[in-house]
Amino acid sequence: LSISIYLLTSVHFFHSLQVLGGVSEILLRSQDGQENFIVNYRRGNINLSKRNHHLRGRQVIGLVRLDLDGPSHRNPDGKKIGSRHLHLYRAGYGLKWAFDVPEKYFSDLDDINITFENFLKYCHVINIPSFQKGLL
Repeated sequence: LSISIYLLTSVHFFHSLQVLGGVSEILLRSQDGQENFIVNYRRGNINLSKRNHHLRGRQVIGLVRLDLDGPSHRNPDGKKIGSRHLHLYRAGYGLKWAFDVPEKYFSDLDDINITFENFLKYCHVINIPSFQKGLL
């Protein structure tokens, strides 16, 4: 992503990330105010380590999605990617392509708070709020 985006909603959404099967949503806007974005966080009902972080533009266009501890993924070329992978928008394919999670940007995928913060940074969110640690 080459655009910087900033948080529109309050940090209070984060408390709901601990809910089993819960979905949290935050609204974002580009620095120039021309584009709106949404980040969704979803957590599994049974497998608590199963998580999904998803950045969308224009309400429905998936731009980045981080899938953790769900099923593996098969790319359009047939290559299989493990259960921890990152989808990036590709013209003509949407989010159908996935890649191994880059360790350079994601320091601790087992820590929910750190991973969520890393995801926001990866998506160029420039005013990441402080999160209350130890909620889980």
